[in-house]
Amino acid sequence: YAISLYEVLREISYLEIYPIFRIKNEIINDNNTIIINKKSRFLAEQLYLPFLINKYKFDFILYPAFPPALMTYKLKRKTKIIHIIHDANMWLHKRTLSIKSRFYLVPLYKRSLKKSDYIWTISNTVLKKLLHIGRKDRIYNINAYVKNDIGISLDSNIFHTYGIEKEEYFLFVGT
Repeated sequence: YAISLYEVLREISYLEIYPIFRIKNEIINDNNTIIINKKSRFLAEQLYLPFLINKYKFDFILYPAFPPALMTYKLKRKTKIIHIIHDANMWLHKRTLSIKSRFYLVPLYKRSLKKSDYIWTISNTVLKKLLHIGRKDRIYNINAYVKNDIGISLDSNIFHTYGIEKEEYFLFVGT
């Protein structure tokens, strides 16, 4: 899903996208790609990525797969954080998660619901569950903007909704 969304975002001419990968990029051919050359996923996501965000001063950051690091919210920034949450298992089915996920991911998801500027989902079912858990004014189902006639495409009006205009920079995090 993250790669498909990235391809759709690339079609929107006024967005300048900087995909970030850990160790190497074998997926996307993009001159703006940033590589975090750290073997530890934990260190890459929790330590180095927040410093990159602070260094580059992106206007928006999109997390299509994993939640933002706790440190991301502590940096002094104007950067808006968008986190895509695909399911509500972190809250509804904690017992099915590994111990590592319960101690590592669950707190990150909880913080994301409280601190991210926008939460996107692609499911009405997940949207309804998240609306009971998080702030209603920041949670959206982006399927309202997606056209699935032949493949995935995205109505660029979604970005105007969030104040993203020409000449603004968009960071795509997909490790």
